Amino acid sequence: MKKTIALFLFLAFGFVAIQAQDNWKGGSNEINVGVKPFRFGPTSLQYKAKISRKNWIRMGITDLGLRDGESGFRLGLEKQKNLLLRSRLVYGLEPGIHFDYDRIDNNFAAYDVDLGFPVGVQIHLTKKLLLGFESRPHVGIYESYVVDDQPERVSKFGGGVDLFNGIKCRLGYRF
Repeated sequence: MKKTIALFLFLAFGFVAIQAQDNWKGGSNEINVGVKPFRFGPTSLQYKAKISRKNWIRMGITDLGLRDGESGFRLGLEKQKNLLLRSRLVYGLEPGIHFDYDRIDNNFAAYDVDLGFPVGVQIHLTKKLLLGFESRPHVGIYESYVVDDQPERVSKFGGGVDLFNGIKCRLGYRF
């Protein structure tokens, strides 16, 4: 009797899990808010639009430190591949610009352009809500900054390579 009940519960759970896999794949637009675990408030805002079955366009405002004069903008392409248990692998190509505006001197203290390769995992909590973990290795293309003790702008080409810049958490809503 116990074996029959256990088998029935196992099959029922498997059927519900299979049904859940079919229901979570909907939605052609997505809004993500980036959150750092030990910092209060959002750190980035991102919008994604579906252009084909697996391809998405992603646009984002990064480093929401507008009070400090820092921000950035990124625009790129993303692919999504379904994994097990209502999760997706996301990867893509995303050029971006980041700037630091010095409000005291009223000019740009630093700005850089880079080419990023975002890679991460999305876990769908419900059909519309998701939790994502993403890293963005990037190659710096151009960087310019001001040195405080010199009046001229110092430019540097080829900002370097950053292969691991941490993992960012994202809370998302798909519609």
